[in-house]
Amino acid sequence: MWKRFNRALDSLMFVLLAAIVIILLSQVVFRYVLNNPLVGSEDAAKLATIWMVFLGAGLAVRDRLHIQIDYFIEKLPFRVQRTIDAAMALAVLGFIAIALYQCIDLFDMQHGMKSVGLNIDIFYFSAALPAGFALMALYMIRQLLGKKDV
Repeated sequence: MWKRFNRALDSLMFVLLAAIVIILLSQVVFRYVLNNPLVGSEDAAKLATIWMVFLGAGLAVRDRLHIQIDYFIEKLPFRVQRTIDAAMALAVLGFIAIALYQCIDLFDMQHGMKSVGLNIDIFYFSAALPAGFALMALYMIRQLLGKKDV
């Protein structure tokens, strides 16, 4: 199940990146070659980029690609390393919990707002935040439990 989930997320990231490239390339062609700019293309590219960034943050947790300074930690005994890793993971989970809670206020502030180009609810842009944070938390918890997703 996890292999399929990870493969689906990787595929989604590819689709989002391809969509961004196609949308922006189309916008350039339509604006400067055909002199007929596309309406909403900028918002569509922003939407795909925002989702790619926050889902990508979750995948970075999965692949342990976030920046960390582990020079001194690697010099410590293995058990101490594991304890420090667990403490850092719990601290990150605490941050994620606070960020998810703050998303509630964000959704309340943006209630009824629409994007200019696509005329869709801003919620579709903002929903990437809790989705990305939840994905980060999911992979962080799996790492705490000793599960390997890579």
